[in-house]
Amino acid sequence: MALFNRNPKKHSKTEGKKQPNQPFIPRDFDREERIALQKMVTTIPVARKMLSQQILARAVFDFIGRNVRMGASAANVVNTTVFPQLFFTNLQLLEDCTKRVAELEPYWKFEGKQPSEQLLEIQEMKHDIIGAFIERSFYDIIDKIKKKRSIRTKQKLFDDYQASLLHFQDYIDEENQKFFKELCENSEILKK
Repeated sequence: MALFNRNPKKHSKTEGKKQPNQPFIPRDFDREERIALQKMVTTIPVARKMLSQQILARAVFDFIGRNVRMGASAANVVNTTVFPQLFFTNLQLLEDCTKRVAELEPYWKFEGKQPSEQLLEIQEMKHDIIGAFIERSFYDIIDKIKKKRSIRTKQKLFDDYQASLLHFQDYIDEENQKFFKELCENSEILKK
């Protein structure tokens, strides 16, 4: 039995490259990295049981997938909802999910835009994201008010909306608070 082949076959161009549907196989983690990763992605205490490289890699892969799905769902809600409670809780969830994935950058290879870049982008655009929500939700409530006949019902609708928005006042910067005030002052329907 030969220990090596004297006539090696020609290597194909795709050999060594990642094939479609082939899972990413991370480098081997050293002990400290395995401990850190296990603490980040599982609830299994390292003192009780240290996971094998293969199981840990699968746990990291699942953790990333779960957070990406939750973040994508939260981003969809942030971009479409007109309800302050939904908007602000999902904006925080989007930021948290992105932050959790960004913490894995030293250990995992990500394609395309890195999670830390995405997190920075979210944080830099937060003012504009909140401003767009205020405008979208304000005009939605104005449309609902226009459909009501009773002044009392109209006032209650707006008061409820404003109270729910003010509940998250700590998340709204001064410029967006001023923007909301201007929307209210310039609205003909609220002057009636």
